[in-house]
Amino acid sequence: MIRYFFNLIFLLALFSGLSLGVRGGVAWAIPDSQHICQAGLVETDSTMFEPIDDDFFVTVSNLFFPHDCVVTLSGDAGADGPNDPDTLLIGYSIDGGSCQFIGPISFVREEKSLETHTAITVIELGPGKHTIQPCFRVENQGTIGGISRRCLIVECRTR
Repeated sequence: MIRYFFNLIFLLALFSGLSLGVRGGVAWAIPDSQHICQAGLVETDSTMFEPIDDDFFVTVSNLFFPHDCVVTLSGDAGADGPNDPDTLLIGYSIDGGSCQFIGPISFVREEKSLETHTAITVIELGPGKHTIQPCFRVENQGTIGGISRRCLIVECRTR
């Protein structure tokens, strides 16, 4: 009888844990594949989008359902040049596609020294595995923009 009772408790606990995990009723930690940080300064003087760094991306898996994913890009950034305003713009490449503006685009405006900036946006991603890579460019020729000590976090399992 006691053995039957403990087996029942075990099965109930197992079922509860699985159903909470599937329905998203528990707090999710951010998996390693969904965040990345890098320290080195990366600069651009291009008015065309280019990846911030070839190795600076995250991959998420939405399994069978689409999700609205919260994308956070943070770093110490600056822009300097003869133009007014000197602006560093950001966009995102999804699954290796071309970089495009999604959410806030003006990351830095007229900052000659590096200061901390953060941009948060929401991207709807369909079912399956997706790679998100931030890109940057300057607004005007002659401007140099850069970002250092940067982090990218993509959270798709939010409620």
